[in-house]
Amino acid sequence: MKKYIRNHKITIALLATAILVGCYNDSMESVDDFINHTKKKNQVGIEPLPPIKTYKGFVYGASAFRNPFEKDSSIKEISDSKKKLDIDKDYKGPKPDSKRLKEILESLPLDSLKMVGTLQQNNFIWALIMDKQGTVFRVGVGNYLGLNDGVIVAITEEKIMIKELLPDSQGGWREQDTVISLVH
Repeated sequence: MKKYIRNHKITIALLATAILVGCYNDSMESVDDFINHTKKKNQVGIEPLPPIKTYKGFVYGASAFRNPFEKDSSIKEISDSKKKLDIDKDYKGPKPDSKRLKEILESLPLDSLKMVGTLQQNNFIWALIMDKQGTVFRVGVGNYLGLNDGVIVAITEEKIMIKELLPDSQGGWREQDTVISLVH
């Protein structure tokens, strides 16, 4: 019985091998025929490269004119620090405090900040401000925020009132009231 099973396994293995070899040869011939037929049918030529354009040099002919990258000696310039000292000395209106250390929210524009709530502690109201990254900050009256030296002048449960200093056309500063409302 063992010999019969062993002979039977060998017969099945030889038969499977013969079928696979036959299928392999038939399928390979049809694949080769398909490839040859497709190559003959779809022959496309390659377009030649466009001709290379020759470079034409340019000679700068305005050497007699003033160099635009150098200061004009005919224009009298006042240094920026001298101008600033003169403006600061003569100017009587509102101006930013240049000696004050900047707060973290002064590096962000006001339109990127949202009021998300308030806290009250000992009759003092704090506003909660969120930046675009989702970080929440606690601010109170007197804190600065925004790019234009904006100081918080009042906080209610619904809004934050800010007084900003914006440059005017005469080299001075003007105050502008701005509000950030609570986001619901």
